Amino acid sequence: MVRIKRPALYFFITLLLLFLCSGCDAPTSTNDVVARVNGQVVTRQDVDEFIRIVYLYMPGLQEAYSQSEQTALLEDDILWLLIEYKILQQELERLDLRLDEAELERQFQEYRED
Repeated sequence: MVRIKRPALYFFITLLLLFLCSGCDAPTSTNDVVARVNGQVVTRQDVDEFIRIVYLYMPGLQEAYSQSEQTALLEDDILWLLIEYKILQQELERLDLRLDEAELERQFQEYRED
């Protein structure tokens, strides 16, 4: 089984979320909604897209999470990350804080070198 350090995984997931969720649209059906965060929704499609991206960048995880029980755990983890992201995004908007993409890129490159 592939083991990934939690901080590295969270950093990677945070970067993916920045790109994924910045343009999320409203769901087409209430059946698609898997969570509501202060009026904003997280859809089944959001979770599935995130899983596909994780598997794309970490192909070893797809084999590790191929069993249905393990897949459910991964889906739960991703759902919680998406919920946390929504909360952080809402708080950033409330505080009127902006992301400095140049600084993010610099820190990402610095992290990759370590």
